[in-house]
Amino acid sequence: MLDQVSKYIHIDSFVPTTGSHKDERFQADDSPICLVMDQSGIYITSEGTFQGCTAGEPVWGREQLDHHLVPVIREHLRSFV
Repeated sequence: MLDQVSKYIHIDSFVPTTGSHKDERFQADDSPICLVMDQSGIYITSEGTFQGCTAGEPVWGREQLDHHLVPVIREHLRSFV
């Protein structure tokens, strides 16, 4: 899984392909955190390693994912800043 997302980690900038900011270039910050989602759930990676999870064992499983989890995820990510 880490090989799949490695091209998205440590980027200098990104350009959304959909939405209201489509085709605008945004500078990426220095944060090494990357959220990765697959059929099992959401993982957190940093510096090429899993943070609080392992391959196949996400931080938040797919069954947990709903709109109530959004503030929980945001708060958890603040601990990395």
